[in-house]
Amino acid sequence: MNGEGKVVSVTGASGYIASWLVKFLLQRGYTVKASVRDPNDAKKTEHLLTLDGAKERLQLFKADLLEEGSFDPVVEGCEAVVFNGKPLAPDAVVDETWFSDPDFCEKTKSWYRLSKTLAEEAAWKFTKENGIDMVAINPGLVIGPLLQPTLNSSNLRSFNAGVEKYPNTTCRWVDVRGVANAHVYAFENPSTSGRYCLVGAVVHSSEPVEILRKNCPELSIPKECADDKPPTTKYQVSKERTESLGVKYTPLETSSMSGEGKVVCVTGASGYIASWLVKLLLERGYTVKATVRDLSQTFPNEIFRFVDVRDVAYAHILAFERPSASGRYCIVGQVAHFSEFLKILHEQYPTLQLPQKCTDDKPFVKKFEVSKKKATALGLNFTPLEVTIKDTIENFKERGDLSI
Repeated sequence: MNGEGKVVSVTGASGYIASWLVKFLLQRGYTVKASVRDPNDAKKTEHLLTLDGAKERLQLFKADLLEEGSFDPVVEGCEAVVFNGKPLAPDAVVDETWFSDPDFCEKTKSWYRLSKTLAEEAAWKFTKENGIDMVAINPGLVIGPLLQPTLNSSNLRSFNAGVEKYPNTTCRWVDVRGVANAHVYAFENPSTSGRYCLVGAVVHSSEPVEILRKNCPELSIPKECADDKPPTTKYQVSKERTESLGVKYTPLETSSMSGEGKVVCVTGASGYIASWLVKLLLERGYTVKATVRDLSQTFPNEIFRFVDVRDVAYAHILAFERPSASGRYCIVGQVAHFSEFLKILHEQYPTLQLPQKCTDDKPFVKKFEVSKKKATALGLNFTPLEVTIKDTIENFKERGDLSI
């Protein structure tokens, strides 16, 4: 289908999938009205402006989900709109009914958040199907003193002294000891059920910077924000359920309940939060069976659904251009065990240091199939995994992200 003379709007156009979508739309002759946070930020827009056809048919707009009417010029006169993003207003109250949007996490490359979201979703499904009682503790950005010898990512992010500027972001803060105690309370309280959001305070990055400056004046603390825009919007996180659990967002006194004679299992026990959980459980008299593993030398015994980002972008265009397109489309090029992915990678780049051993000695988890019937009927031809891996590594090399 020729897009000449037709206008399509793409929001969040500087993102991973959206960038490919813009590229393909321009290749097909469409005029693209694209929204970005800052059209003058070359780091976020240069790759779009250098696309073939961008000079003639790409228009960049500044738009903010929290500014009413800012998207009007982006969508005006368009035949289709590809929308990504979710606003979080100042009066919004986040509670246990909220879940991270997997699509948004993927778009923003928030892989950690995405993995946590999908893992919790799978856990709820499994426990429901098998009649298992489950409680989920969902903390914000966890800070506090360390028990393990290595510095965890959230403390590194929070106390990265020496940087020149602090980010214009809003964070959900909670003390690691409160998080660990919440796990204990959830285990000890028979009435506990469902999900618990564990957030002590929602503050802008400038606030902990001021606290650090007052309490630790010897540290090299950033004095300026990373940009001159208004501070990002703060919101609220409900404490109703966690307070009913017994959680107090101050140092907690030791519970009178004894764990003597009882055994508790803690997985990933060498981690930041888990280390405190083990400590508190031992203090209460529990026997703790803890698992650890060395991820640096092993690969997961897991199945992945792989798909090339170019195929995902192209599928959006096909769905727009085909009048018969309707409903949902599963876009999966190949289902493969992670060992298969590593094998392809090793064959193409034998000098890369790759894990040789699986994390467990169990039989590899069984593969399954994802139907391509609707996607192929749409006109989509999936890129072979070998080609995707090759192109990805070569792209990393060109960008300077990887040296082989």
